[in-house]
Amino acid sequence: MKRVWLIALGIVLLALACRAPWAMRPRTVRWDEADYLILAANLLHGKGYQVFGTPELTWPPAVPVLGAVALAAGVPVDYALPLWQVLLGAAACGLLFGLARSVTGDTRVAAIAALLAAAAPALTVWPLYWGSLTESAFLVCFLAGLWATWRVLRGAGTWVALGAGGAFGIGYLIRTESFLWGVLLLGIMVLQTLRGRTAARRGVRWAPALAFALGLLMWIAPYVGYLHHHTGRWMLSSKTGINVLMSPVVIAQGGAGQDYAARLDSTGAEVLWLSPERFDVDWARIILADPGAFLHQIADNLKLAAAALLDPLLGRGLLVLIPLGLVGVPWDRRRWREEGFWMLALAPLAVLFVTKIETRYLAPLLPVAFIWAARAVLHLGRWLEDTVRAVCARRLPAAVGSALLLGLLLLAAFLGQIQAARAGQTGMIPSHEAAGLWLAEHAEPGAAIMSRNTEVALYAGRPVVAFPAADWADVLAYARARDARYLVTDSWELTRLRPQLAFLLEPDRAPEELEYLTSFRDDLRTTLIYRIIE
Repeated sequence: MKRVWLIALGIVLLALACRAPWAMRPRTVRWDEADYLILAANLLHGKGYQVFGTPELTWPPAVPVLGAVALAAGVPVDYALPLWQVLLGAAACGLLFGLARSVTGDTRVAAIAALLAAAAPALTVWPLYWGSLTESAFLVCFLAGLWATWRVLRGAGTWVALGAGGAFGIGYLIRTESFLWGVLLLGIMVLQTLRGRTAARRGVRWAPALAFALGLLMWIAPYVGYLHHHTGRWMLSSKTGINVLMSPVVIAQGGAGQDYAARLDSTGAEVLWLSPERFDVDWARIILADPGAFLHQIADNLKLAAAALLDPLLGRGLLVLIPLGLVGVPWDRRRWREEGFWMLALAPLAVLFVTKIETRYLAPLLPVAFIWAARAVLHLGRWLEDTVRAVCARRLPAAVGSALLLGLLLLAAFLGQIQAARAGQTGMIPSHEAAGLWLAEHAEPGAAIMSRNTEVALYAGRPVVAFPAADWADVLAYARARDARYLVTDSWELTRLRPQLAFLLEPDRAPEELEYLTSFRDDLRTTLIYRIIE
């Protein structure tokens, strides 16, 4: 057992070493991460759980709470969530080792899978640039929940079951789709209970399933109650409707399609992302109205997922190894149980294909893929050892073939980390940070900033107002209604997303309601700052 703990410690230390240097590189906050950090700062400063001045209904609270803890500890805003990417990412690798060892019964498979996870660019570097930084936190809950569930299915008691449900419940507060895993695995637990295999005594037979359900509900119920309090509707997520509306647009237009949510609603008074109308979307009716388009959307998502698996999630080497890991040896009864469990662990990912697949959504697939790849490493290692013995009449030391192949995979992963960091850095937008820091010095305290990019307001330490995708008259009316004092925009959004406002690129052509203040340039765009004249 001491040897097992030493292996786990080594894996965690390697995972820390593979994550910390990349997380410490200069970076800028963007996209969802900015919203999470604004929520964190507002919680710390007693301004409530809000980004745009109204109760936040889009982002669940776990990651903002982690951000608040980091900010309270004095971590700079750029590194508040990367800190958790490092710590929780390393913890996830340790959990993967424990889970894989428990399910497969093979310490070698577990160690190789966890080592691959420790070094994989998709888990070490890319989360820093995907704009969310929820992946490691979610994987910790996902893997802990799977491990505890497996133990319950193999006879563990109610406390383990309570922890299993709680893990998926906490995962729901990070990414709401965790509820799907919780419900599916609870259903499996119930089916097993009905077959009478979880306990000998009738009085306690249902205890694990009930404890799992309690652990799940005790974390989910408060947030569901919060959503109901502010919307008057029972829902698990407020994003479902708007995501269904946006998905075809995002698939067709890429990242630019996200601007669909910035359109004004039917009242002209609110953007769709914040409007109560986002709750009125009947996604089932939309699908039934045009099943062909829905099937076409799923096909497009499958193509996107296949491309993401090739790059950046796994790469050709691991993709080639996975089939060998699956069918390299005949399956006995234990192996059927094991693979059935992994398939159950991946099944909820199918739901994601009805909206729009983002690369980061597929992160839960990686641990299972690494386990299959680990089996292939062992198969090929034995083949190499047997081949050398047959050809050279010389026996190689045990496991040297597997170690050699694993070393090559880890070397490829380290090189992939460098490539991922270079690619990720090219997508940073330092002009948004510069604009925010300039406003932090020059804007009046409490002056609201209208911007499509919430990181500007984050760096400025000022309230943010949504920037509608509309004509200038509607934009100005929206700004005046919310007392926005500044407008921050950039050349990319004015040319790519909102050409009707392209005149803002030339300060001399700006409408009389605006006063040009300054601008900042980076390799991607020019960011302009205007004062909105009262």
